[in-house]
Amino acid sequence: MDKRLVCVLAVLAGCAPPAHPKLHRIRVNVVSDPGLPLPDAALRAGARTLAHSDESGTIEVELPGTPGELVKLTLSCPEGYRAQETELSVLLREPQPAEPPPEFSFACPPLSRTLVVAVRADHGAHLPLRFLGEELARTDGSGTAHALVHAKPGDALTLTLDTSAEPQLMPQHPELKLSVPDHDDLVVFDQAFKRPKPKLKRAPAKLPEPTGPQRF
Repeated sequence: MDKRLVCVLAVLAGCAPPAHPKLHRIRVNVVSDPGLPLPDAALRAGARTLAHSDESGTIEVELPGTPGELVKLTLSCPEGYRAQETELSVLLREPQPAEPPPEFSFACPPLSRTLVVAVRADHGAHLPLRFLGEELARTDGSGTAHALVHAKPGDALTLTLDTSAEPQLMPQHPELKLSVPDHDDLVVFDQAFKRPKPKLKRAPAKLPEPTGPQRF
């Protein structure tokens, strides 16, 4: 059959060549904690990587498709972070030039949290602060020290002020027990020590002065 006749028949039948899919722009914001943008998170459609978040934690992509189509996307957090939500469903809408692109948010909390430990040890100068047997810091002459502890959220930690070199201090080897929260935090280890009062040495009793014969 003649090609021109085929085209004419197609037009008469109401057929039209398939339209190209429209592009639908979206924006994805990635944070590690509220207010802290996270770069290098990967947005994927199936096995294909569409883009990575920039230094501001933002990903902007254009998705081809027709209005009403549902597009499934996934987000992969960078190493050292975990994804609370890994799947995103985007319903494509008719693009409107005056409207900003739809925005979506993802959170990738760190796998490890940082605790700043502030030690205030009254009468506890030059004492080691230990965690799992290792010295993290040592109090100065005023009994003050600072240390950093990195651990997973939910871990139970025990910090100890080692008084081995000061056996007269009470209490001996005090501990601070805590559970790591799901955010970075400041922890105060406030401990007061007592030292035994030194025993006062009594002065030797004075002997009475010798008396000899007296003249009257």
